[in-house]
Amino acid sequence: TDEAEKHRSQVARRFGFSNGRIWWWQEAPKPSRSRSYAKGEGLRLLEALLPDKTTHGLLFVTDDESPPWLCVMGPFRELLAALDELRFFEFFVVDESLSWIIFDTHHNELIWHGEPLNTSLVSPSPTSGT
Repeated sequence: TDEAEKHRSQVARRFGFSNGRIWWWQEAPKPSRSRSYAKGEGLRLLEALLPDKTTHGLLFVTDDESPPWLCVMGPFRELLAALDELRFFEFFVVDESLSWIIFDTHHNELIWHGEPLNTSLVSPSPTSGT
């Protein structure tokens, strides 16, 4: 729990999120992008955005709850495999260097910010970042 909170605080500082907010995706930094998806295609889109599935990252399970949030670290390939086995829940992922963040929202929408994501593979549309 302490290590998860440390990582959460680092992400909040890096991307400018307020600690009192549950849905950080509502205040995604600008410029941010988004893409809605149909049932069953969210993980495929998430995988397409990731620049390298072998690098390590952090998965935060937010699930419409206030912090503290569960945080799991590992190679993105393994994090995606775990997500594929679980029921849907709201989460976000970041790379270890905090150069980008991707949210999966309860609206079946991916919202992302940062580089070097593979955005050309996903045909994103701009979002207001609010």
